[in-house]
Amino acid sequence: MHTRPLQVKPRSETQEMLSVSPEFVGHHRRIEKARTLCFVNRTRQSLLLPPLRSSK
Repeated sequence: MHTRPLQVKPRSETQEMLSVSPEFVGHHRRIEKARTLCFVNRTRQSLLLPPLRSSK
């Protein structure tokens, strides 16, 4: 394994990230939001719905 100097690596990575970021990051954030919403909805259903049904 070759140890690369730390100064060379970040530049190439940051350039690649900047070239990819606006589309890819937005898509990734949408997926994360959808997952979090699904998870929150599931937890709400598992926690809130049984007492509501029993209270009816």
